[in-house]
Amino acid sequence: MKKNGDKRDIDRRRKHVSHLQDISPEWKSRRVLPPANATWPTCLIVAPSSVVGNWEREFETWGYFEVGMYTGTKNERSEVLHDFKMGRLDVLLTSFETARNDIALLDDLAWSCIIVDEVHRLKNPRSGTALAYDQFACTVRFGLTGTAIQNSYSEFWTILNWTNPGMVGTKRQWDSYVTKPLGVGQSKSATEDQRSKAILVAQVLGEKLLPHLFLRRTKEIIRQQLPNKIDEVAFCPLTPKQIEVYKRILNTEAVQNMIRKDELCDCGSRKKRRKCHYSFEKGDLFRYLTVLIRVSNHLALILPSPTDSPEQTVRNRELARMAFPEGSIPKYGPAIMVPDLCGKWLVLESLLHDWHRDPTNKVLIFTKSVKLLGILEYNLQCQGLGFVKLEGSTRPQDRMPLIDRFHEDPDIFVFLISTLAGGTGLNLTGANKVVIFDPNWNPAHDLQAIDRAYRFGQTRDVEVFRLLGAGSIEELIYARQVYKQQQMQVGYNASFQTR
Repeated sequence: MKKNGDKRDIDRRRKHVSHLQDISPEWKSRRVLPPANATWPTCLIVAPSSVVGNWEREFETWGYFEVGMYTGTKNERSEVLHDFKMGRLDVLLTSFETARNDIALLDDLAWSCIIVDEVHRLKNPRSGTALAYDQFACTVRFGLTGTAIQNSYSEFWTILNWTNPGMVGTKRQWDSYVTKPLGVGQSKSATEDQRSKAILVAQVLGEKLLPHLFLRRTKEIIRQQLPNKIDEVAFCPLTPKQIEVYKRILNTEAVQNMIRKDELCDCGSRKKRRKCHYSFEKGDLFRYLTVLIRVSNHLALILPSPTDSPEQTVRNRELARMAFPEGSIPKYGPAIMVPDLCGKWLVLESLLHDWHRDPTNKVLIFTKSVKLLGILEYNLQCQGLGFVKLEGSTRPQDRMPLIDRFHEDPDIFVFLISTLAGGTGLNLTGANKVVIFDPNWNPAHDLQAIDRAYRFGQTRDVEVFRLLGAGSIEELIYARQVYKQQQMQVGYNASFQTR
């Protein structure tokens, strides 16, 4: 932006616009508006709402930039937009949701470049956000992300195609030349030819295509400037009550029909059970997967709670009757304090008491379940441990004060965070312990959560504990995470991974 890097940059644009208004009657009457970037370049930055305030703070820290916050009420946004059109602003900062909703007002303005933070949010080409952002007239686009490949190589195409429209072919071409060969070649049953083709495709991708579109910087570059990270996977035994309920759900007719779907039907037809007398709804698969995950974390998660919607209350009552058929269904309130209903809490409790002996320790606890976040909050209160909490309902303007309080208040020991709401963008280097309470199918969410503490600016060794329900479906989730991380390495570096 052709800055001098000193006080000459203070209010540079506003003074320039004021001068133009003084010498031009048309400007003074506002009959003619200037081209916003006629003298200096402009930039639109779109970021998650949780970190828009962080971006503004960084601009104040690192230079003299005239920044407009395109957030708040319609009138507030209208004033900021007018300032931009008048040429008074270098940068406009906004959130994903606001940019999507106001795309008709933003798409054809005089942007020199557009930067989208956490650009992996555009991974679905048919999502409302991705379709809206495709409308930007400006094609000088940058996407920032720690995880360009999350679940599949197809998502990678969406990000590359948005930042460099038309440069990576069509979606169908990408799937044919990249997604399919790499996926087949990485599978356990791949032939030697399929493996060879996958290696060749990965090499072409990593050496010929990506260097022109994709600038990758890993922590290896600053490894000498970072402390150590100890990453532990803690297999937490389920309590006897959890095991009893878990097995009871596995033995239900619906789950058994899914588990035994490929066995021969016992009617003698020689057909598979799923094609004969034991069909099941596909929706049952995801429903019971979710139930087993909840049982692995805390049995209170399958009980009706005061915050449930009417539909959730009906479902949870049915689940509770299934889990506790003897009739003594516990109440949600008392249940969240019963140790016998959560094996992970017993492990976490011992870790917290151990860490609390050193007053310099600070802990981040991440969970993807808002209900579980509330349960942990209640237990921390009962233990007398100081904490703050950030979830999706936390207002954007309240998030930076929460972060400051966590760093500055010696009585605040724990930061409880919803993985989806606060797992990206936040700088929490005051913490040196990180707990992932429940693993996510998508490893990117957990990795980014860990990076809230283990990043540039961290001065202490960081200990990470991923809590898995031993012997439960969470072990399979973690195995899936490992596989997806291997996919990333193949796509980024053309590296050979054990299948």
